[in-house]
Amino acid sequence: MENPRVPDGYDPPFATITDDDHTAWIVITALLGLVYSLLFGLVRALLSWSTGRGRPRVDDIALAISTVCLS
Repeated sequence: MENPRVPDGYDPPFATITDDDHTAWIVITALLGLVYSLLFGLVRALLSWSTGRGRPRVDDIALAISTVCLS
């Protein structure tokens, strides 16, 4: 399939969905997973701070390392 026509002043899309190429779905899924994991980590940090639990524990550090390594 040929690239779609893009009006002047616009950039072409990063990825398009065709019968053979589903790269756009993979990019969307990966970005949503990253956003959800960052929000989850933020909520954990805020709850930890608000309950007075103190410094980060092993599970918090593991979550941070896995998020950074997978992104």
